Amino acid sequence: RSTQKLIESGKYDTQENFTVVLQPFFRRMEIPILENGRPDISFFAPDCFHLSRKFHVQMSKAFWNNM
Repeated sequence: RSTQKLIESGKYDTQENFTVVLQPFFRRMEIPILENGRPDISFFAPDCFHLSRKFHVQMSKAFWNNM
């Protein structure tokens, strides 16, 4: 929601050659849950902050399918 509010603020809408767009697949994104009920942390890098290759693969597919 905060990303959407930032986009709607117009802060990044000041130039003709640049814009910020929230991709639809990010609107309801949730971390997948494993069978044991725990979040699938394989979508995160070892530092648990950055995103893993697995996440980037899934997001690139979603982005491609959105075009």
